[in-house]
Amino acid sequence: EAIIEFDDDNDEVTKTRIPKSYRSPSLDSYLRKKRTVSEARLTSEARKSGVPTPAVLDIDTHDFEIRTERIGSGIDLSESELGIDTDDAEEIGRYLAGLHSSGIAHGDPTTRNMVRSSDGDVYLIDFGLSYATRETEDFGMDIHVLRRTLEGTVSDSEEIIDAFWSGYSKTWDNAEEVYDQLKEIEGRGRYL
Repeated sequence: EAIIEFDDDNDEVTKTRIPKSYRSPSLDSYLRKKRTVSEARLTSEARKSGVPTPAVLDIDTHDFEIRTERIGSGIDLSESELGIDTDDAEEIGRYLAGLHSSGIAHGDPTTRNMVRSSDGDVYLIDFGLSYATRETEDFGMDIHVLRRTLEGTVSDSEEIIDAFWSGYSKTWDNAEEVYDQLKEIEGRGRYL
């Protein structure tokens, strides 16, 4: 959906939404502009609420671009040699709870959308599928996506998921409600 360019001289990243030829040009332009503005706004709102995200430096609605600061090497947690330990997982739990308590669902909270900075901290990136919500279902889906990702990529996933829940529940009073919703979501996919 986008082209990502790294400017090593200025430690910046530019994300440009590309046109979709199957859409009418006017609809395509409208959607790319709307999604560019929404992503920049939600990334900034998440950062203001204490969730580590790249700072939005500029937005160009004519060329459908967002320019942000570059975090560390740009290597996401799925490719990181360090992997994810329980401290990272607890930190991610705090961040996702902070995002949810602020009324934002990430939409794609996978290890591909988490980057380790040069000082070792984890940042959430790519708010392209994010949206404002207060629905417990949406927060449960976020966690379902993360949980499935961890189960498929981390060898000690149960320990990592427990650490995630520890951070999440310590940060947000509604954690139990979201946990119950997650169980309902996961139950829908099971057949006897």
